[in-house]
Amino acid sequence: MKQDSVSPTPTGRELLAGLALFVLPMLPSLLQFASRHQSANSGLGGAVSIVSLIMILVVLAIGLKHGVPRWAVPYLGVAITTLIMLGPAWRIWDLFYSDIQAVIDYSSRTLQVRVLYQTLMSSFNWLLVCAFIALLILFLNAWSSTNPLAGRVRLDGTLLSYMLFGGVVIRLELIFEGYVFDELWRIACLVCLALGAWGYLMSASKCRRCIALLSGVTLTYLLAAVGKWYLVPLQVWGAFHGLQYETYGRFEFWRTLTEWAWVMFIMVVPALLNRATRPATASVPPNESPGVI
Repeated sequence: MKQDSVSPTPTGRELLAGLALFVLPMLPSLLQFASRHQSANSGLGGAVSIVSLIMILVVLAIGLKHGVPRWAVPYLGVAITTLIMLGPAWRIWDLFYSDIQAVIDYSSRTLQVRVLYQTLMSSFNWLLVCAFIALLILFLNAWSSTNPLAGRVRLDGTLLSYMLFGGVVIRLELIFEGYVFDELWRIACLVCLALGAWGYLMSASKCRRCIALLSGVTLTYLLAAVGKWYLVPLQVWGAFHGLQYETYGRFEFWRTLTEWAWVMFIMVVPALLNRATRPATASVPPNESPGVI
């Protein structure tokens, strides 16, 4: 079978390290789910979350040391998305949100206007993530130990897509923020992401790698949208921000799906641009350090 790029198949340890990013966040949800059905130490979930975070940071450091091989790319995406969406994104959005609300007539409080506002806000957050990733690639290009990553990105735009794919892990935390009884839905979403990452790492074809990522994201957001619709009646938010719970369930469903459409778009663009601008003589990317774990 023809391969449109040459990428080393990850070793067993590299594959485990690459998938750990999507598996470790399942542990706190598993413990929370178990604590609702049997006696469990309430502080154990928090301890597991801290340990999981430390392990993710350690693997990220190892990946940076070895030039960010393919399995480590989504760790950068998680780090960038966390820094942007939990910090600068909200501060910058606060500078413009009142003007945006005036333009879209947010005071009408209709379902369509609320979905539109949330779509604009999530799109803005992801645009900031994309801009920061572009700046990071320029920085890595000037740093000798990570220069190979920048070279590989120029030849394989799916690496940028994979970086954004990793950012969906932290985005899931924000999507389900404030929800209860959501543990199994979170786990199912993370399983979809893990399967997408596995498909990406095990595929030599750029087309198949892209399909694996888009399939993982699609299943993840679809499950999240259906899960939120199902979970809304189980929440204790009072008046659901002025809406009946049926209407609020539709609001949560549609704002999740509109974000999915935007994430799909920004993940496809790097691969398409890369395909359009790929030099005719470029057949093999720069040597990718295996980054032995």
